[in-house]
Amino acid sequence: YNLPAKKLFKHNDWNKGRIECIGSVLRTFINGMPAGNVVDNLTSSGFIALQVHAVDNAEEVGKTVRFRNVRIQIENLQPSPADEIFVLNLLPNELSNQEKKNGVKLLWDGKTTNGWRGAYKEKFPEKGWEISDGALGVVKSSGKESQNGGDLVTVNEYSAFDLQFEFK
Repeated sequence: YNLPAKKLFKHNDWNKGRIECIGSVLRTFINGMPAGNVVDNLTSSGFIALQVHAVDNAEEVGKTVRFRNVRIQIENLQPSPADEIFVLNLLPNELSNQEKKNGVKLLWDGKTTNGWRGAYKEKFPEKGWEISDGALGVVKSSGKESQNGGDLVTVNEYSAFDLQFEFK
């Protein structure tokens, strides 16, 4: 949710929208300001759609939605310069160039136990945890998972941070 970009939207006036899709990066802009940044590999091609929604507010009934200057560039694409907005990255254990510029670092590489150890232990637990398909998982242990491998902590300590993670 990008409040500065939301404030740039001009109600009942023309707005300039821009969508930049290059590789796995999809960025949106409203009136020249970055509004969203998503990195994923779910869909590499598709249709362009101009979508409208039903109106629930009686004051909005009968108003016209208009589009103009709809154009597309498909050759010689260059990504816009990196900015500082939040990146929603759905690629497992990878950082986009913008995340790197924003100072985001991988806390876990998806392959090794580097940077982690067992709680109250000097090293990573020898049992109770497994790495598979880029995910770190607890090995089933008849309800005694906390005793089998125990909790994990980072090797380094942190104070001020923005921690991002997926869990299942």
